[in-house]
Amino acid sequence: MASYFTSSISEEMICSVCLDFFISAMSIECGHHFCEDCILHYIYSANGGSFKCPVCRKVCFIKNLWPNQQLSAVAQSFRLLQPHLRRSLNQKKIIKTKFHEEISLDPETAHPGIIISTDMKTMRERDSWKELHCTVERSDLCGPVLSAQSFESGRHYWEVTVGNSSAWDVGLCKNSVKRIGEVSPSSSNGYWLLSLRQNNYIVCTTPRTRISLKEKLNKVGIFLDYEAGDIVFYDADSRCHIYTFTSSFLEPLWPLFSIGLYSKNENILTIDPISDEAEETTEHDNDDSEDTTCFMTLPDTSSRWKSHSPNHIYSPNHIYDFIVPML
Repeated sequence: MASYFTSSISEEMICSVCLDFFISAMSIECGHHFCEDCILHYIYSANGGSFKCPVCRKVCFIKNLWPNQQLSAVAQSFRLLQPHLRRSLNQKKIIKTKFHEEISLDPETAHPGIIISTDMKTMRERDSWKELHCTVERSDLCGPVLSAQSFESGRHYWEVTVGNSSAWDVGLCKNSVKRIGEVSPSSSNGYWLLSLRQNNYIVCTTPRTRISLKEKLNKVGIFLDYEAGDIVFYDADSRCHIYTFTSSFLEPLWPLFSIGLYSKNENILTIDPISDEAEETTEHDNDDSEDTTCFMTLPDTSSRWKSHSPNHIYSPNHIYDFIVPML
């Protein structure tokens, strides 16, 4: 979120004539600002006591031109900040290439309203489940799936394409979370999630934190630093930071994914494979070049909820829905 804010403010510090940060900013009566040399050169070329603003074309007068020292100071600060911002982008690239994990969905943990692709990378809602159970649209309810991997140490990064899905949750949960009935996830009860409900991006804190983003999210990057206690969410396309949870972890953490079960639009989430540049810096040796989009149909019975690991957090009685109430 801070990166979005910084980027937006930075754009306001740019002179529309030279397209660089203001130097000795001058303001004119229409409210627009320019470098002193840029606007004076423009005015002199107009050959008169009045001129048209280079941006809005409103007629302005030379006598109403004044220096804006505060804007000059802020622009200079942003100019000095640029190397730091570039280092921040490079750091995000390092995180992606060095710590990118191969994550797959565990079908035995899937809500019965969800089907999973044969490559264990994509999840979508089951049409038959919606027809049987959806009498009134419940856009706040989502069905979860855990990954097949959990983490007890180290730094890990993965990306999820959320696309045009209208309701979803991505993030992590701890091994001992509540898992019976409807769950309202939050960091206080062991869920660290970024969610979308009713066109609002929400961080599952208590109370909820609404996130204002400049652009719609298409792909979310998630970075876990277990020892530091950080879970960081990024806009993976723009490399902008969205939000950081800070906590302390004493048990395994599971990547978690969920999608809306009862919304009118189709909801699909896909875990992105490791990119070529990431494969060059890791020891993974997986071939994800084949694009498989076939879905496997899992039975709607509790027989498939057999725990195949002593650490598994699901059982036949652990089918539940996520509900993320609005602010």
